[in-house]
Amino acid sequence: MKKILFALLFLSAAELPAQQCNCDSNFVWLKRYMERNYPGYKPKVNDSTRAAFYSYTQKYEELIKKVDNPNYCEYYILKWLQFFKDGHIQLIDNNKNRNLTLTSKDEKNKKLIRKLNEGVETIPIDSIEFVKSLDTMKHKGIQGVYAINTSINNSEYYVAIVKNNNGFRDYAGVILSSKTKFWHKGEVKLELRQISDSAFDVMLYQQNHSIWIYDQPFKILKNGDLDAAPYWKRIIPPPVSGSPVTTTTDENEITHCNANACFTNLNTQTSYLRIHSFSDMFTNEIDSVVKANMNSIKSHKYMIIDLRYNGGGSDDSYTALLPIIYSNPVVSYGVDLYSTPGNILAIKKAEKEDAYLSAEDRKFFDSLTAVMNAHPYQYIIQAPDDTVTSDSIMPEPEKVVVLMNRGCGSTTEQFLLFAHDCKKVTLMGEHSAGVLDYSNIRPVDFPCPYLTLWYPTTRSHRIPIGKGIDGIGIAPKIKLAPDADWIKAAEEYLEKN
Repeated sequence: MKKILFALLFLSAAELPAQQCNCDSNFVWLKRYMERNYPGYKPKVNDSTRAAFYSYTQKYEELIKKVDNPNYCEYYILKWLQFFKDGHIQLIDNNKNRNLTLTSKDEKNKKLIRKLNEGVETIPIDSIEFVKSLDTMKHKGIQGVYAINTSINNSEYYVAIVKNNNGFRDYAGVILSSKTKFWHKGEVKLELRQISDSAFDVMLYQQNHSIWIYDQPFKILKNGDLDAAPYWKRIIPPPVSGSPVTTTTDENEITHCNANACFTNLNTQTSYLRIHSFSDMFTNEIDSVVKANMNSIKSHKYMIIDLRYNGGGSDDSYTALLPIIYSNPVVSYGVDLYSTPGNILAIKKAEKEDAYLSAEDRKFFDSLTAVMNAHPYQYIIQAPDDTVTSDSIMPEPEKVVVLMNRGCGSTTEQFLLFAHDCKKVTLMGEHSAGVLDYSNIRPVDFPCPYLTLWYPTTRSHRIPIGKGIDGIGIAPKIKLAPDADWIKAAEEYLEKN
């Protein structure tokens, strides 16, 4: 009891809920909270960056004062947070629909559908006339018709991206047709804000109508297609040639597949494993696919592990892959925890809300917060440096290619660092997201509770020795063009080298 009281007494007024509830007051609170609790604040707001930081902050202060749309408020706050170049800093929209899981049965619930569509913006559009107008445009840019599957569960929409400036956005994505009854023709499904000639920030309204703001901008490729998240494909006008970076093995060819992990043999020499996420909720699914196909993995000379757009999760989720790629001892760098009252409460909040946390983990966090209470405003070791070794090395696969791209972050990057130092592994693709130096994210609610901030509480031991990757990413050994067939390129590399 005394330890918890200690933490509460140390809370500054800036960390207590404000009386006002608007975007401006949320932003004032956020600036103070980050300065007090984010372990990367002082290293990143230093003598050489302070003037630029204040100018950057002033810009968003002015924009935020004028905004009255909560979704646009969230966008501007996210843009301000990007100054820290830390993809671990996230905002969660606590809109009442965010955790609403819709099923096919709900499509018969007319009352629910009416409620979901209340206040949704609509733009009248004639599909035929829009397609005709594309033929007359000299510079179509991002405008066109796109097929969008917003999840692995294949909720498909056909969307027209049209020029439509409302003072915030530059383009709108308007529904042309929807396989689900939760969305109707003419409704605005996307909002795009142009940030360069060929790059766009994107806000997407999900199946349950909650907002999703993409971390990375979408870019127009040389072939005219869109380098977007998986499950996006431009239909009209069609790409000039080639395939986008999201190319994957045909689902019909996959021999063992669940919602998160899929395995197949590409040929007699090469096996292929795709993993969408290392989230702790998928640990058992990953383990089951690897275990079910281990005999096949061991009997193939080569293997491709496809981690594109795998944003991370839990280190436990990739444990089953380590024996496959291990070929020599690998140094694993530990982390230091920044001990502040705000971070103590954030850890306790995460512990309370995480349904997947084991009893052993809860015991560990209880002992950790006890140490934090005893050493306020200091760095304490949460995980020491270690060297990973094994008594055995799998003879096959002899060589492994790991496919990676800018969508790989956090825990996935931890796996990539391990894989990079394994002699049998070659990293191929493009730089990862660069989201690992500051980690172990924890939640805190904004004064206006429609937003929750998730932020890092630890810093890596790699930083003092100049091996940080934030804002840079992990480089692949072999770079691949966005419009290349990455799986084919990996297959050819393995068999020719």
